[in-house]
Amino acid sequence: MAIVTYLFGAGASAKSLPCVNDMANTAHSLWAPIHNLGLKIGNAGLKKYCEEVVADIKTLKEECGHDNFSIDTYAKQLYIRDQHQEYSALKKRLALFFTLIQKLKPIDNRYDNFWAALLDRPTSFPKDIRIVSWNYDNQFELSYQKFSGQQDLHSSSALLNSLTPYSNTDMFEPSTFGLVKLNGTAKY
Repeated sequence: MAIVTYLFGAGASAKSLPCVNDMANTAHSLWAPIHNLGLKIGNAGLKKYCEEVVADIKTLKEECGHDNFSIDTYAKQLYIRDQHQEYSALKKRLALFFTLIQKLKPIDNRYDNFWAALLDRPTSFPKDIRIVSWNYDNQFELSYQKFSGQQDLHSSSALLNSLTPYSNTDMFEPSTFGLVKLNGTAKY
């Protein structure tokens, strides 16, 4: 049996999420509404949390705004230089960024079209199809939730036979349909 592998990368989610070169502008557009929300909240704990989110988004904007490299390159520099604390903080900020953006914007409809073409039933995946993605987002999982009725990303990932660098590989079944996310998933 021939196996078909779909490759998804830069731009696959561009209708919903910014590409690398526009992340700084998008991060900038996020911090004002969150800051305003923090000002309106009477609860001191929630207000402090909003202030921390604003600070993280401002920092991410600065990190994304470097002219000579992408946020991916910056992350790799931190990793290579063994700056583990800075690297972990950057990953946290990126996860927060992608989570907020995906809560505020609709899912890229091309994912819905993909699932509509591929599925007959919620869990009737073609055994000869594999998906490889290097995107950090949750667009596959979020779109699949509409078709499967799953209420959380963890359940969707499990049904999609999803594999990331942090997955328990004992759970991945390579002889069936699967979603391989080369860079993992940025989510809160």
